[in-house]
Amino acid sequence: MVVISSPEAVEECFTKNNDIVFANRDETIAGKLLFYDNGIIGLSSYGDNWRNLRRIAAIEMLNQNRLAMFTSIRQEEISLMNREIYEEWVESDVKKPVKVNLRSKLSDLTLNIMMRMIAGKRYYGKNVAQKEEAKQFQQVLKEMVSFRGDLNLEDYFPIFRFTDFRGLKKKMVIVMTKVDRLLQNIVDEHRKRKIESNTTQKKTFIDTLLSAQDTEPEFLTDRTIKALTLSLLGAGTETTSTTLEWAISLLLNHPEAMKKAITEIQKVVGEDRLLEETDLPKLNYLDNVVSETLRLYPVQPLLLPHRSSEDCEISGYHIPKDTVLVANMWKIQRDPELWDEPEKFKPERFDGGAGGEGFSFKMLPFGVGRRACPGTNLARRVIGLTLGSLIQSFEFEKLVAEEPVNMTESSGFTLSKETPLEAFFFSQTETNKQTAEPSSPLLTPKGKTKNMAEEAAMDHHQTTSQEATVETPVKSEVTSAEETDVVSSEDKKTAGTGNVSFSIWPPTQRTRDAIIARLVQTLSSTSVLSKRYGVVPQGHAEAEAKRIEDEAFTAANPATTSADDDGIEILQTYSKEISRRMIDFVKSRSGSAAPAAADAAPASNEETGPAAGVKEEGKEDEGPAQE
Repeated sequence: MVVISSPEAVEECFTKNNDIVFANRDETIAGKLLFYDNGIIGLSSYGDNWRNLRRIAAIEMLNQNRLAMFTSIRQEEISLMNREIYEEWVESDVKKPVKVNLRSKLSDLTLNIMMRMIAGKRYYGKNVAQKEEAKQFQQVLKEMVSFRGDLNLEDYFPIFRFTDFRGLKKKMVIVMTKVDRLLQNIVDEHRKRKIESNTTQKKTFIDTLLSAQDTEPEFLTDRTIKALTLSLLGAGTETTSTTLEWAISLLLNHPEAMKKAITEIQKVVGEDRLLEETDLPKLNYLDNVVSETLRLYPVQPLLLPHRSSEDCEISGYHIPKDTVLVANMWKIQRDPELWDEPEKFKPERFDGGAGGEGFSFKMLPFGVGRRACPGTNLARRVIGLTLGSLIQSFEFEKLVAEEPVNMTESSGFTLSKETPLEAFFFSQTETNKQTAEPSSPLLTPKGKTKNMAEEAAMDHHQTTSQEATVETPVKSEVTSAEETDVVSSEDKKTAGTGNVSFSIWPPTQRTRDAIIARLVQTLSSTSVLSKRYGVVPQGHAEAEAKRIEDEAFTAANPATTSADDDGIEILQTYSKEISRRMIDFVKSRSGSAAPAAADAAPASNEETGPAAGVKEEGKEDEGPAQE
């Protein structure tokens, strides 16, 4: 075995002719028994099979269009995690921060993101449709993770390969049998759905692979599809959540860096909307935080072992064939000869980007050369969006203010925190102080006040969105009449309280009848007709909209509301907008006219299509690009 610990040696090994020499992987017992006989991308031997796996992953699954297609999934799952934290805070005591175990939250988040992109399923959190399948998957995943860091003597002493030292081989075979059965069920389920629907629509990664299987049946067998699925799960879940845990720990220990990140988000994104994936290229300091985290705490401190396919020479030394080569990434990324104050957390060192000149062979978190990780772009998107959304939506505090977060590293082949990260979370706004009514971080960035209708609309959206996109076909319109028909009581005076903003209209971009009804319920104190049933005449719609507009202005009158000046001005400004959109919406539903505004129709969704009864319309920078 040869260990290299300098960027010069890394460059020599993984560029030009030597890159091919060291393109092979070292075979291990775990790779053979747990990963389809070393059949996943990261462990496959260099050759035609590896090239085909890499091609399918890069072109069919991880290209820019495909990643953009699943933007809404990533944003929805992050929003659901934020809401879960927020609800825990509300249920505990809104006057105090709530203690959150971030390791479990982030682990659940990354697995849900990957499983929804791979198979359209979510296995953690609320609204899990197939609970028994989810339970089995969770258990199998725990069993697979339990092998992480186990030292298999068979890998280093060939004489033991004919034994089963500590019974690890038997355990691995049992676990892999369970994994294979679950993955095969998912593949069969998607194949059956594809045949029954007689469509080639690629809603998930498995749909994409099954479509490609029709043209490449000899290569893309079910076993290969399962191996590719396992590759994505292995590379895109634990590694991402572990990096996020380190990043938040570092920010808690460096409040000045946290403040800079918050300031940048407020400057670039503003305070009237939430961070989106399209904002990430403009958030340079946030990207620096991610890069500095990956430098200090790479998930794999040693790059996966390479094996030489022939004799070669490195730095003047003769390297014989079948030599195992390991790059010591941890040493290189903390080398005082390469980095200024390498032990310090200094995101500013990456001004100009981690991929810029001078970082090529001394920053290796995703590998280097032809065996570099093909999912780098996806990983950085998820890490950046999750970290930025948490920073924007919540205040963080250490459990013990006077003590730094424990940064002790665990032992083993992966570099995780020895103790799971726990921190205090709370959403602090002026409204909290005045009314004790908490502000939902899901819809309003930290420091902005919540509108009750916005939260109600998002509650409705999360219910219908998950039912439609995760497990079941799209509903005809909304879940129930109770959610759509709103009759507000005379004594319900919710209008005009607080700094209400509808500038991010529509809040959920779909099922507009329920959203509008809830908005109007908040703006007025009289009954509201649902537009769900029957054809509504245009004249009736215009009269209804005029009544809504008048009531909105009445609600904004200082004599009838406790709203502050800003709240009154915003209500007056947006009441006409609500009225106009109400007319456009009813016209589109009644067939009397097309929507008058480009944004009057709800956005399409790559999994469910446009909301029922409303024409589909493209949009820029708000949803996934269709491939």
